[in-house]
Amino acid sequence: MSSNIYSAGLGNVGSYQVSGMPYATGSLEPNGRAVGLKVAFPYVTRWVQVYNTDVSNALFVGFSSNGINADNAVNYYIELPPATAQAPIITTGRLELKLTEIWVSGSGVRSTSVVAGLTNLPVARINNIAINWSGSVGVG
Repeated sequence: MSSNIYSAGLGNVGSYQVSGMPYATGSLEPNGRAVGLKVAFPYVTRWVQVYNTDVSNALFVGFSSNGINADNAVNYYIELPPATAQAPIITTGRLELKLTEIWVSGSGVRSTSVVAGLTNLPVARINNIAINWSGSVGVG
């Protein structure tokens, strides 16, 4: 009798073809540009979207703490400008990415939200590869 147990992994196409399980968190307050705030997902994402509704401050979105670190010579982040009366919600748009976490930062930002569609792949199953691929080209 075989004791091998196989289960879906990162390359499992079916995990990304079905609709994602909903994930949403709001009213996040990043603690400044240099520190940032980590949003850790319980499952690998199928897609993610970040919103900035703060009217005074830009929001920085990265895929690792190094990516948003203001002390680095090169930063790897997406900058969302402050919201305005004409554009009360600024968003990254839907990012089709396999992530285990996302980082947000911005001095004085008081209102950001993260929405994602999750696969059925637990983060613990892929953490032996690398947590969120930090150190990869373009990640930081």
